[in-house]
Amino acid sequence: MAGASPETQATQLALPALIVRQDFLSAGPARRTRQEEHVSSRAKENSNFDDAIEHIGFGPFQWKLVFLCGFVWMADSMELMILTFVLPHVREEWHLSRFATSTIGALTFAGMLGGSYFWGLFSDRFGRRVSMLASVSCTLLFGLMSAVSTGPISLTILRMLVGFGVGGASIAFSLLAEYMPSANRGAWLTIVQGAFWTFGVINESWIAWVVLPNHGWRLLLVISALPLTLLLALHWFLLPESARWLAVRGNVVQAQFFLREVAVTNGHPLGGEFELRVIQRAKDAELSSLFTEKLYSLTLSVWALWACNVFVYYGCVMFTDTLFRKQSDWSVYAVALITSIAEIPGLLVAVLLIDSKGRKSTQAALFTFCAASLCFLTGMARFPTGLLLFFMFCARGAISGAFVSTYVYTAEVYPTACRTTGLGAASAMGRVCLLYTSPSPRDS
Repeated sequence: MAGASPETQATQLALPALIVRQDFLSAGPARRTRQEEHVSSRAKENSNFDDAIEHIGFGPFQWKLVFLCGFVWMADSMELMILTFVLPHVREEWHLSRFATSTIGALTFAGMLGGSYFWGLFSDRFGRRVSMLASVSCTLLFGLMSAVSTGPISLTILRMLVGFGVGGASIAFSLLAEYMPSANRGAWLTIVQGAFWTFGVINESWIAWVVLPNHGWRLLLVISALPLTLLLALHWFLLPESARWLAVRGNVVQAQFFLREVAVTNGHPLGGEFELRVIQRAKDAELSSLFTEKLYSLTLSVWALWACNVFVYYGCVMFTDTLFRKQSDWSVYAVALITSIAEIPGLLVAVLLIDSKGRKSTQAALFTFCAASLCFLTGMARFPTGLLLFFMFCARGAISGAFVSTYVYTAEVYPTACRTTGLGAASAMGRVCLLYTSPSPRDS
């Protein structure tokens, strides 16, 4: 509304209110437990969408969503990690210059930059489900097509389009966050994003170790894209729309239907008098939505966090190959596999800290540890490989934990109406730094 105050505008984008009558949580003639009475009383005092999610709790529905969203991260991490292994072979086969080879990686990341922003806006306007189906389809199609590239130009274009599809991975995080109850939400989101991403990186490392030496890079591209085929089929039949997104878009009947279905699946049905309404339909999200009076300082801070995370994380990934090729005769696949496993303890630390110490403190602690490890690493060019590997192990684990903590923080601080736009825009800003860490294979 023109001339409305910032407070009024914020109210218009607020989460839907939950109208709770006397028997909102009644589940039949059976006597309700004290816990049910407590939930009912609290819902009456603070009626909103979150009360329904808290009542539904964590159950079979969330477990299904954990795997549906988690496998998005696994497949996307495989598509990204593949550049580390494929580009040296592409360069050798087509006799490319160092600059031409680096351009393939840089434009892949440029595609991710554009995709992150595009899919964020698309998801906030058209829904989480259709956006995830479209982004996974894009990654699958162009991932398979890149295996039959006829030259460096076609490979560059196709891998850039793969990056565009990968940019939609943040939608999965938003969808999962919108169905998660507040209890241990941070830990669960950390586990899902971090564990599946790390599993994908480890998986790609050993597949490359087995396939590349004997079967070439084209078969590796095909094998890496195949999990997306199964993922697309599962999403088509099983992936739900976000009830929270439906509510803020004014689709009250559908939002209420989804909430009832989730509640029945988890064994905590909502009462017959449950009713959901929306104060006012949220406006279409735009980039300007992130720069309102209440959000602009937050947006700038989040963008800086993402830039830092992306630069350091992918810098560690790409630098691993260069460092250990010069320092030892170890297989690049073995080194990539070992340093990928390093992400696991970093994720465990993040899981332990994120709910008890908070999102900001967890990021600060892990950033500090990562910085200390990298400082030691820079002064050890001629030290034994085992010592170098140890500090790379520490740095990779710490930045991995910090990165996933930033994901959780970003998904929670933005309102539903512009959540994936905010997450996508932050991811896009991070990809700008990713251009500077694109693979640059050594000269022969």
